[in-house]
Amino acid sequence: MFSSLTFTGKRKRNDNPYSEAVFRMLKYRAEYPHEGFESLEAARKWAAEFVKWYTYEHQHSGLNFVTPHQVHTGEYVGILEKRKEVYELERSKHLEC
Repeated sequence: MFSSLTFTGKRKRNDNPYSEAVFRMLKYRAEYPHEGFESLEAARKWAAEFVKWYTYEHQHSGLNFVTPHQVHTGEYVGILEKRKEVYELERSKHLEC
């Protein structure tokens, strides 16, 4: 997730938009400690939990609402096929009316 991030400074023409998107997502998580972390270990633990959530639970709009893990393992193919079947079935029900 973070392997392609670069940090060149704020508001420079070569800023990495992905780093800003990640930080925005971090800050808007309900669990984000806006008052800061109690320790470096607490920050590391929180970050590890965030990465776990982001990878295995968060359904990304840019990935057709599947998780990065589902894309990585190929599981997304079956999910999208099943979704398409459901959409087509529902669409056919409404066309018959």
